[in-house]
Amino acid sequence: TQKHTFTPVHSGVDHVVPFLMQLFSAARLPKDEADATVKGLVEEREAQYSFDLMWLSGGLGEKVKMDVVVTHVSPLQPLRGRLVISTTGLYFQPFSNVTARPFCALERRVVGE
Repeated sequence: TQKHTFTPVHSGVDHVVPFLMQLFSAARLPKDEADATVKGLVEEREAQYSFDLMWLSGGLGEKVKMDVVVTHVSPLQPLRGRLVISTTGLYFQPFSNVTARPFCALERRVVGE
């Protein structure tokens, strides 16, 4: 038997264990049910995260026009996160912190109308 040690860094064990138990329960279901259960858990979890409005760079007059969950497609791996379109720019904030930058921003003039 292999032993694995899991140490959450950015969250307490009390916050992580219930989610892990849900995943463990889903793993015991038939494949189709497990896939649907995990998809529901992921969507529920992603809905809890909001875009950090501190990243907006257009000043006090900048307003959010749209905030949606998207998948950023790169050559090696898709990356889920929140896309925010504001009055002055376009922002992407990934759900995971696997990138060097916590968000990506483009000025609206670069993107177009």
